[in-house]
Amino acid sequence: METVWCNSVYGLSWNHLMLNFFFKSGLIFFISIWLKPRLKGIVCATCVIAGIWLIQGEYLDYLSLINDFTYAGWTYLAKWMAILFTVMLYYYFVEVPIKNAVASNDKDFSASKSGIGEEETTILKSMKKKNDGFDFVREKKELKSRSQRILEK
Repeated sequence: METVWCNSVYGLSWNHLMLNFFFKSGLIFFISIWLKPRLKGIVCATCVIAGIWLIQGEYLDYLSLINDFTYAGWTYLAKWMAILFTVMLYYYFVEVPIKNAVASNDKDFSASKSGIGEEETTILKSMKKKNDGFDFVREKKELKSRSQRILEK
């Protein structure tokens, strides 16, 4: 008997195309998760950098009109310093808060070396800090169901 190879239009099997689709979908998913908290900062930084580039280009056009290039070199230095400053501001106002939020979440809810009991106390302490209106339920020693309350009456 001969083995039949099922080719698609692209010369690949359907299984390969299906796996390729899942890998691409996963990649798009992880990129979107990474990009979600950073999107506003990236757009703002890109707009500022484009504005810096445009202003420097317009200034060079002005210098060519008046035919005086004595400060042309300084404009390139100023442009790159402004771009570097913009990138540093992006890092300080976008990336550092994300890093701090991840570090605080890891610190509050990480598994401790001594066991689950300490982790439970850490979770309870973090829950006590919340003021969400359910404090009276958390502070009860024993919770009773509706049927237990009916039977007690």
